[in-house]
Amino acid sequence: MAANCSLLNNLSLTINIFKTKDKERLKMNRLFPNNYKFSIVKDFNKGIIHDLNNIFMTIAMNVDIIKRTIDSEFNLSNNLDNILLATQKAKEFVTQMNDTNYNYQGKLKTVNLYALLRDGANIIHSLLPATVDFQIYSENKTYFIYADSDQINRVIINLCINAGHAIKACNGTVKIFLENISIKRTSKKGLSPGQYVKLSISDNGCGMTPEVKKQIFKPYFTTKQSSNGNGIGLFVVDEIVKSHGDKITVQSEPGKGTIFNIYFPEIKFKENDLDSEE
Repeated sequence: MAANCSLLNNLSLTINIFKTKDKERLKMNRLFPNNYKFSIVKDFNKGIIHDLNNIFMTIAMNVDIIKRTIDSEFNLSNNLDNILLATQKAKEFVTQMNDTNYNYQGKLKTVNLYALLRDGANIIHSLLPATVDFQIYSENKTYFIYADSDQINRVIINLCINAGHAIKACNGTVKIFLENISIKRTSKKGLSPGQYVKLSISDNGCGMTPEVKKQIFKPYFTTKQSSNGNGIGLFVVDEIVKSHGDKITVQSEPGKGTIFNIYFPEIKFKENDLDSEE
């Protein structure tokens, strides 16, 4: 038991270090006006990547030790596995922060978007408040697109976290819909005629005014308190989607929730061809 207490104290110390890093970021936000922030954030990111990777390594090592020493009667194996998986994903995201010139396109290949959602569902659910239900709706199990799977994961997680924040402390639901659509003529959304995979992420939260909706993709724009957001999440989402040549739209009204729709050109692809592409 004493050993377990020591391990938990190590985890607590690790979390406090992470909070200190976040306070440094907030201090930077107060010191520099918006037009300087974007150029500064690249250098700032490089400075914290090494520290954050060390923190994630500490978490992973302590979880591994706990798994090997804790009494089996607690049945915490699945919870600890989720922590390890989330830590690995976090390390991948931190690495992406150091991309040269913020190249959000990454390594493109044929991706089954349904499989991507299925594999990441547990992580997404764990990042949402306990009062928020999480659901995925899909008619099919094969929706092939040409994309960087890590970057698209980043988009989905950012949008789901935003949806969870919009619901706040109330009971609510974050839903993901996947469907195929056909565009017959150039649409008002700027989509050319063709076949698309439409990814929709919705919430029944507070919604947005038209004024807020116009600004949500601007860097450092946020309606949250400074301790709950830095205004970068939706900017990154928009940059990733644009770098892939895809389209994102948003529907929202105050009190009626929000829906983000992303349109990916559909790839006609046989699932058993994935092995030959690797």
